[in-house]
Amino acid sequence: MATVYKATDVHADRPVVIKVPHTEISAAGAARLAREAAILGKLDHPGIPRLVPTTQKSRLYVAMEYLEGRRLGALTECDALRFGSRLCDILDYIHRHNVIHCDLKPSNIMISCDGRPNIIDFGIATEPTWFSPKFGTPEYMAPEQIAGDRVDARTDVYGLGRVLRGAVDGSVTSAQFEEIILHAMAPNPSDRYPSAAAMKADLDSPQTVKVTGLYKNPRQASAWPKRLRLAGIILSLAAAPFVLFLFFLWLVQRNGLR
Repeated sequence: MATVYKATDVHADRPVVIKVPHTEISAAGAARLAREAAILGKLDHPGIPRLVPTTQKSRLYVAMEYLEGRRLGALTECDALRFGSRLCDILDYIHRHNVIHCDLKPSNIMISCDGRPNIIDFGIATEPTWFSPKFGTPEYMAPEQIAGDRVDARTDVYGLGRVLRGAVDGSVTSAQFEEIILHAMAPNPSDRYPSAAAMKADLDSPQTVKVTGLYKNPRQASAWPKRLRLAGIILSLAAAPFVLFLFFLWLVQRNGLR
């Protein structure tokens, strides 16, 4: 949806990132970029690039702090536990600010030169909602996100589990680490860690994690949220004529009393 440039803030003499939307994108795409700027503007965490305030824009763009580093790559189990814990800290922060990232993947996680992980690209971030847009990277999207159902903190927990699993793919890992990853990636949100903070607790103390085997054959995500939503729409449509009839009677009685 946008072209990203490295630029120089001549007032502060520092490198910045400029995200400029493609001219052919829809109004909805431009609104998403504006929403990203609004989200970044209310977040202040060392693991998230800061918004750079700008004025007198000749066109729509967003300016952000430039991060020097590398994208997340292959990890040992020890590094995956360490980075995963720090990423949980960042997720816990954004979730407490009512933001769901919705697009956790290796290319959206940068390791800075001092070894700190950072979460970038809040382009499709949203508030917890029952009607989630089907945006994201398919191989990292949670089942409820693909289905367009409710997204919340557990959606990002799934994404982080998927990222860590891919990062150690091909490496020998402990049964406890596998338990953590499969717990985070349970298809049904109610079977996952309820929060990033809960996942962090296990990542910090993997030796205390009980290997249950429950998540090797997980329950499939329930279709009830979508069915209930559909039922609500049907009931609303069915009730509409009755409500209009009552409103008509009220108008007749009201005019008749006059």
